[in-house]
Amino acid sequence: MRRKREEAREKQESEITARAKAKSRAGEIIPGLRQLGFSVDESRRAASFCESMTNASLETRFRAALSYLRPRSITRAAIAASP
Repeated sequence: MRRKREEAREKQESEITARAKAKSRAGEIIPGLRQLGFSVDESRRAASFCESMTNASLETRFRAALSYLRPRSITRAAIAASP
């Protein structure tokens, strides 16, 4: 029983450490986005979007954050249909 408790505690600690590391890595993106003119809220949302990318390089995570923040394009059909 003691062994199971120890294993559960170790697993919980490793999950907490992994989450903290992911948040730290996501925080690397925020200053760059801020320098590009994105708001604090936009930068934080993009960083949280990239938290799950644990093994990705900084460049890959930054590209993903930019693609998350890019404006949705308007198709030519939608422009033609508008009054």
